Amino acid sequence: MKGRFFTVWLFLATALYVEASPVLPEEGSGVLPRISDLHVTPQSGPRGTRYTIAVKIVHPQGAKDITAILYQVREQSELTRLEINDAGQHGDTVAGDGIYTAESTVPGTAARGAHHFQLFVRDRVGHQSNILQYRFTVMRGPPLIFI
Repeated sequence: MKGRFFTVWLFLATALYVEASPVLPEEGSGVLPRISDLHVTPQSGPRGTRYTIAVKIVHPQGAKDITAILYQVREQSELTRLEINDAGQHGDTVAGDGIYTAESTVPGTAARGAHHFQLFVRDRVGHQSNILQYRFTVMRGPPLIFI
């Protein structure tokens, strides 16, 4: 049984690595998207907490080459995709300012404690940006209920 578990884990880890590996442009091509100015609000809360991730995205070829997906990797093992926008809605405060925003909720199954995340974006061709990191702490407390 242990052998099967290890094989499945290795397969999943390999699949995640392949999914998260960047498409690298030619040296000096200057076409990589860049992310900066990361803000996560709030940075802690109980299960069910809604949080906002805002990040500035710049692409040398303009906003048309930025995809509307923010990739988030939790503790180097779990990849999620969050839709982002710069349209002044769904948590984004100013349309067209280059600050893209995503909203998410801490899952009800999240373990308490600090969780480490890495973020990146890809452009329409698949070039990966630099990676930014943040930490979110899941605190003790009743799950939040939204109406």
